[in-house]
Amino acid sequence: MLNPLTHFHCPDCNRLVLTGSSLCKVCGQKFKGGVPKPCALCLNFNELKRSHAIPNSSFKKIFRGRHAKIVTNDTETDGNRTNDSWKTHQLCNECEQHLNSSYEGYSLLFLRGEKGKKTESENHISFSELKIEKLQLFFLSIFWRAANSEDEAYREMYIPEPWNNELREYIYKNQFVPLSLMTVKISRLTFRGKKEGEAQVILNGIDMFRH
Repeated sequence: MLNPLTHFHCPDCNRLVLTGSSLCKVCGQKFKGGVPKPCALCLNFNELKRSHAIPNSSFKKIFRGRHAKIVTNDTETDGNRTNDSWKTHQLCNECEQHLNSSYEGYSLLFLRGEKGKKTESENHISFSELKIEKLQLFFLSIFWRAANSEDEAYREMYIPEPWNNELREYIYKNQFVPLSLMTVKISRLTFRGKKEGEAQVILNGIDMFRH
């Protein structure tokens, strides 16, 4: 049972919403600001940082590309260049450090081929010498942060209860998520620009499944 000090029920759809949120991501109901907001992960009322769902270092790498663009599935977005890295006040400093030291830093080194062994072919990428539980929690933490973010880029994402709180606890407690509860599927989409010198853009997609 979630603490009524940290959550309330949306009056329109009855979904549990984090106290201090500006909107309900299910029905779109907007709420007045000015109410203290707890950290979405530890649920303590600490000072909140501007948190990224997707690691900020990934955005920095994209922004360095001369022809790079951020593109969403929003039909109103024309794919113009932007420096927006989709951040919102979400986590306290302690939880930010927890995600970085427990999952993010380790996983990014492997994905970039700077740690362990990475083998690429035309159809797949394989890794060895990898702590799979860290990589699993890294991807699930991105999924969870995006689903609980108030940034417009993630407005279509949400996780229903009690799944949302279950995943929060696994991430916070640094516990491997049972495969019987949810699994992660990662796919790679590669786009090679037609213009001479245009940078190759690779998008990694993550599909989450609950059994």
